[in-house]
Amino acid sequence: MPPKKPGLGLSIAPGSASAGSGVIADTTDPSDLLPHDGEDAMKLKDKDLEFLGELGAGNGGTVSKVRHIPTGIIMARKNIMVSAERQLKSELKILHIVRSDYIVSSYGAFSHEGAISVCLEYMDLGSLDNIYHKKGPIPEVTTVKIAVHVLRGLLYLSEKSILHRDIKPSNILVNSKGQVKITDFGVSKQVLDTIARTFTGTQGYLAPERITSENSYSVTSDVWALGLSLIEISTGKNVYPLLSLFEMMTYVQESEPPSLPPGKFTPMFEDLVSKCVIKDPTKRFSPEDLLRHPYCMDVIADGISLIEWAESLKD
Repeated sequence: MPPKKPGLGLSIAPGSASAGSGVIADTTDPSDLLPHDGEDAMKLKDKDLEFLGELGAGNGGTVSKVRHIPTGIIMARKNIMVSAERQLKSELKILHIVRSDYIVSSYGAFSHEGAISVCLEYMDLGSLDNIYHKKGPIPEVTTVKIAVHVLRGLLYLSEKSILHRDIKPSNILVNSKGQVKITDFGVSKQVLDTIARTFTGTQGYLAPERITSENSYSVTSDVWALGLSLIEISTGKNVYPLLSLFEMMTYVQESEPPSLPPGKFTPMFEDLVSKCVIKDPTKRFSPEDLLRHPYCMDVIADGISLIEWAESLKD
């Protein structure tokens, strides 16, 4: 566990293609967007961060691997240079609230040269997306253990009335300790009674109720996205590849729920995934329900350590 005030991460992994989004308005002093840290917050300064290499870049800015000179801690520094002020305030607010072993931790944020720098826990093995593209599909038993880690993270967020709204393999990170953590809260929302009505997130992972944008949705929408992610990492293929937003809206609404290819996985795993992708959100299983699924309970009883798998991923 990183020392000092663990919190939410805004998504950074080695090889990440995107560094986030946002614009700080010209009339805004970036320091005004920062939350008021408690006495235990790490005091971060640009001069105390030694650049070690680039991790990712995108339209929103850059992400780099840095060393915090006073402590020697390796971090991922995200420079947010193009974010809407309102969105950035929301991200930093959530970052300040979240404390969980299943969420990427934040060491804090500071303003520098008209932008906000956020220093995050460095997850050295990268995202599930990068892992399965490099190493091939992830074995079933490992995938179920990953599911337990993510479900515990989603359960924690739901208890804090926070919807992630962008669960996908690229937003689930792994480190060499075998820890699996949710990251990237750029489109997350803290909502009353965990209900929201806005249309946001990555279109290939949106639940049916989010695509129509007619009904309110809850944490079970994140569960749908997890179900698609489990299918993707265990088969090595996207569930909805190369579909436009309109095509996907039509397809998801009119087709049967996605499923694993028949005959290649155990009935227990097929059942677990099917509980994630029930089209009716009122019947879809919650994170708490899924953690009580017999397959999840079996792997929890046997131990959900992923250290051996993490060791196998090292180059």
